[in-house]
Amino acid sequence: MFDHRAGARECYRLTLLGILLTSHGPDIENLLVRHAGGLSVTAAEATTLEHVLDAADWLRDPAVLAMRDLSAHVAARALDSYNPETPIEGER
Repeated sequence: MFDHRAGARECYRLTLLGILLTSHGPDIENLLVRHAGGLSVTAAEATTLEHVLDAADWLRDPAVLAMRDLSAHVAARALDSYNPETPIEGER
């Protein structure tokens, strides 16, 4: 999770790791794989996908989406970005 300012309002947003650690994490991983494969998604899934892409804009890269084991790459990269020493307000 990281601190985020939206105009004068302060709010918190989940990082990709935070998103994947929710109860919906496995479904989101499957959604990413389906998206990468060019399969259609529902309107609700498209909204979820947009939130995930906002949290990890590197997932918009066609080379990343073409990776053979995208799910494993996403998990590894999400874990690599985790630093327990970083204060919440330090993430941007």
